[in-house]
Amino acid sequence: GEERTSADDVWASRGSGNIPAGETTIVASQANTANPIPTVLENATGVTPAMSRDDKGQYRLSMPGVFRVGKFAVVVQQPTNDPTIAVTWSRIDDDTIYVLSYSDSATSTLGDSILLDCIIMIRSIA
Repeated sequence: GEERTSADDVWASRGSGNIPAGETTIVASQANTANPIPTVLENATGVTPAMSRDDKGQYRLSMPGVFRVGKFAVVVQQPTNDPTIAVTWSRIDDDTIYVLSYSDSATSTLGDSILLDCIIMIRSIA
């Protein structure tokens, strides 16, 4: 079989800086005014993702040290083929990004209950 590096090995190889590196894939679901629930499918960064709701359609995805400038990428599965509904992201700092769900992207109208089994893939490099 394929040899995989454990999250502990990834952290240990970064030395005293403890810079998380690897891929994390979550499925995010959110309804009404509740916080989104991130279900982890894969996590090689060793950092547990947490999500909270700030406002309508505006959610924080926190993973300390993962979102360093020029050292990460995020891919978000769009929830529908409807071009007016969209999910995007925006970096806040090294630890957190906003996940933004639009009920009408043409008018930049944010909305809840759009993240329904939405796959979010995060890649972090050292």
